[in-house]
Amino acid sequence: MGEEIEERMLAEWAAQLVPGTWATHVRLGRVRAPHLGRELTAQELALLRITLPEADLVARLEDRGVEIVEFIVWRPQETLGQLLYYGGLIPSTPGYEDVLPDRIRLRIVTGLEDATFRGFAEAMGITFEVYRPAWLEEALARRRGGR
Repeated sequence: MGEEIEERMLAEWAAQLVPGTWATHVRLGRVRAPHLGRELTAQELALLRITLPEADLVARLEDRGVEIVEFIVWRPQETLGQLLYYGGLIPSTPGYEDVLPDRIRLRIVTGLEDATFRGFAEAMGITFEVYRPAWLEEALARRRGGR
């Protein structure tokens, strides 16, 4: 249930962005090819690429930077380490090599408010956003045994 909800959150939230300025499910970093004494085939590279970490959404910003966004309903604190790691990987990601470290922004989009965690995340420079449309309210109520 969690992944379906997060995918719908991502799709709806991203629909508000300018088309063409963002990508979803972005593999981060660069494939580190084993030393085989030969070039890897396209198929071998593709297989290795799926082992790279995946950001939910990466948006290009007007200042030549990026914002990496992770969507989560339950336990948003689990995304904190991921986001910090992803921020370090983005400059080595094909297509994002031009992004300077001071142009990387991080955002957690969640369905549940957590004032304590919000303060913690924001103190680390991570934007914390609650996205809670009516359908999500209903899904959360069902999960908690309400309605």
